[in-house]
Amino acid sequence: MIRALLFDLDDTLLDHTRAARDAVDQWCRELGLPEGQHARFAAIERKWFSAYERGEVSHHGQRAARCREFLGRNMSDAEALSAYDGYLSAYREQWRAFSDALPTLTWALESGFQVGVLTNGEREMQQAKLEATGLALADVLLIPTVDLGCPKPQRAAYLAACDQLG
Repeated sequence: MIRALLFDLDDTLLDHTRAARDAVDQWCRELGLPEGQHARFAAIERKWFSAYERGEVSHHGQRAARCREFLGRNMSDAEALSAYDGYLSAYREQWRAFSDALPTLTWALESGFQVGVLTNGEREMQQAKLEATGLALADVLLIPTVDLGCPKPQRAAYLAACDQLG
């Protein structure tokens, strides 16, 4: 019997792809760079986020690495993370839930399921996404893998999330 449902956040409940695309253009404008670098940014994001998922770099380390690569600059982690804040600020402005996200979460809760959002993002940002999009429902448990010490798609992340949901 199914007693709980786990959802991903980015590109499942929240339109991350559109938000990232619009944020990249805004960040490029602010930096005086050409717009339309979405595919390159997405490829760099996939490369470094995959390295994070494999446990090769920390969450902040992958952000610094993707910023250095995108901007083509040799920077310390602190400098890269500071520069990356420009992208993150633009990204926050673009957060939108998919139209079926809230009805789906509401249905799951009303149907008696334990509901969790298992995400590879860090707690602060992912909680802010839920709040900004109206998806921060009291009975939906946010489970960031950064807190678990093992990112998706590692089996241990799903098992830990199921433990948290009981």
